[in-house]
Amino acid sequence: MIARNFAKLFIPLPIKALVASAIFSLLPVSQGLAQSQELEIVQDTHAQISQSQQQVEQLDNATRKMLQEYQDIMQRKDYQQYYQFQLQQLKQEQSADIARLESQLQELAYIELALMPLMQSMLLALEEFIALDLPFKQQERLDGLQRLRQRINSTQQTLPDKYRLMMEAWQIEQDYGRSIETWRGVLEDENQNPLAVDFLRIGRIALYYQTPDSKQQGRWDNETKSWQRLPQQFSQSIQHAMRVASERIAPELLALPLPTGGAE
Repeated sequence: MIARNFAKLFIPLPIKALVASAIFSLLPVSQGLAQSQELEIVQDTHAQISQSQQQVEQLDNATRKMLQEYQDIMQRKDYQQYYQFQLQQLKQEQSADIARLESQLQELAYIELALMPLMQSMLLALEEFIALDLPFKQQERLDGLQRLRQRINSTQQTLPDKYRLMMEAWQIEQDYGRSIETWRGVLEDENQNPLAVDFLRIGRIALYYQTPDSKQQGRWDNETKSWQRLPQQFSQSIQHAMRVASERIAPELLALPLPTGGAE
């Protein structure tokens, strides 16, 4: 009896110990499994955070790109609006210029209608003036007048050019009255024979001639429209005046016979 009871007490002890030992031996394994799972969770979390961060950065880059594209579009839109505004301003200015030019063309047409008869009258007046003037370089002046008439009547010349040519012709004639010159030419003597002479013009006051040998000289009489012989006493005075006119000597007071109402 005692032996069975002892056996009952003794035998279960090792079994309990083994069970307890097995339980305690399993505790580190379960703790390791738990730590491994936690580590995986942490790693997964970090991976998800990193992936989320990349997605955020990608979204941020896409947002920046879209913003830049939007700004570029708005800038181009502003440029297009400004360009359209400039084109509109230019169009308005060109329209105003066209209207002004058309008005000027109309005025020019009226001016041309008024100027053409005026220039024709000036041509006739110039022709009469040359015919009544001292007979110096007369053929040359009449030829120039004929060329002027052709250019005035030409359709190839503009109105400003015609007016300029007319004013230049009158200016040349006016300058003759303020100048002195000498040149070699041919004169018909009393027998209508050609005579080589040197001419001397003093403004429009007097016109003289002298033969190269200085033996004959004369003055134009505008009242009788003829040449009058001058005495030999004026030979040196005319020679001296010709040297002044050709700028061989300095200008000085000249002693020459001048027309005074038909008398010297």
